[in-house]
Amino acid sequence: MGLLHLEIISPERLLVQEEVDMVEAHGPFGEFGILPGHIQFLTTLHIGEIRFMQSGKTIYLATSGGVAEVLDDRVTFLVETAEFAHEINIDRAKIAQE
Repeated sequence: MGLLHLEIISPERLLVQEEVDMVEAHGPFGEFGILPGHIQFLTTLHIGEIRFMQSGKTIYLATSGGVAEVLDDRVTFLVETAEFAHEINIDRAKIAQE
């Protein structure tokens, strides 16, 4: 099986530009997964998690929403905000949640 070219872009920075095995995210109808060869696809992203698998390792990002496009084994997420799991400041997140 081939790979997907994944880009995750926020207004502040390019978060991810990698070749990956699989991507999962949350859309308006629940969680969806994307593998190489997926049909063309455009959807909104809901608040939640984006996960992608790369060489057997799973990488997690939290996002506040955005849009996703799948086109010819290219997956592009334009997100309002996103943070890698290791970047999340728990105290700041709790304050933002209130």
